[in-house]
Amino acid sequence: MAASASYRLAMLQIPLTAYYHYSKEQLMLALTPSSTTTLESAPHVIPEQQITLFKFYMDQAIQDGLTYGNELYRLAKEFRIDDWLEADRLGCELIGQGIPTVISVSKQRYSVWISLRNPLAATFAAS
Repeated sequence: MAASASYRLAMLQIPLTAYYHYSKEQLMLALTPSSTTTLESAPHVIPEQQITLFKFYMDQAIQDGLTYGNELYRLAKEFRIDDWLEADRLGCELIGQGIPTVISVSKQRYSVWISLRNPLAATFAAS
């Protein structure tokens, strides 16, 4: 879990100039999970090279799917690479609704994926 947390923090892409406004202690405090923050409240961010993609039929349409670990996911929404904050927001919102979610990242895009095994995922419709 610690490795995915540090990778997730690396994906924040904070501009270097932002560091000049905060002390080291302030930054460490901001990056340290509080007692109310858990890794389960944020989606795992996975490099696209580490996932397996497939197609499947659901809701009278061909869908994009992903396998990661022992879980199956379907594509919820894709974002341009510079819309990473929106992808993260959607991922956190879905996890908050109880829908297991991961985000894959490539050089071109962020993709938000939701678990096929969770009954709440069937009710999700991308906005």
